[in-house]
Amino acid sequence: MVRMRLAANRFLAPLGFLLALSAAGCGGGAPDIVVSNVDDSSQIVKLSSLKGKVVVIDFWATWCGPCKMTMPSVQKLYNDYSAKGVQFMGISDDEPSKVKQYRADNNVSYPMFYDQDDIASQMFGVEGIPHLVVIDKNGKEAQVEEGAPLNEQEVREAIDKCLAG
Repeated sequence: MVRMRLAANRFLAPLGFLLALSAAGCGGGAPDIVVSNVDDSSQIVKLSSLKGKVVVIDFWATWCGPCKMTMPSVQKLYNDYSAKGVQFMGISDDEPSKVKQYRADNNVSYPMFYDQDDIASQMFGVEGIPHLVVIDKNGKEAQVEEGAPLNEQEVREAIDKCLAG
């Protein structure tokens, strides 16, 4: 069982793996995860319900230093792209109360979701955090970034390409 807490020490992927992930997108279909909103646990989101939209998923944790480094970049992306219909999902296995407190203390406004028992991170094969995935309108992985710092320019290019296609 992959646990985000155990995998935190391996937050940087080997260079070859990282290059293989980002070269021309991954192309594989994204798993159909189901997560609950940390602000309202009755609001359940199934990834397949967002088909037809570009989705950016940020797997992170409140205790993760590299995640804290990348979060301002993800927030900038959210500020720039949410009005264009791009859906953002911060996904953490931390208790919702910790996520809400972190978000309030750090001016993070993109939607946050609870990954109870790390099921979503397992389905995406997350081995280290931060782990960001851009999903195109057809539900396929277009870009994967793992580790810090986040290559914001490459993520922007991937989002733009997904919006155009």
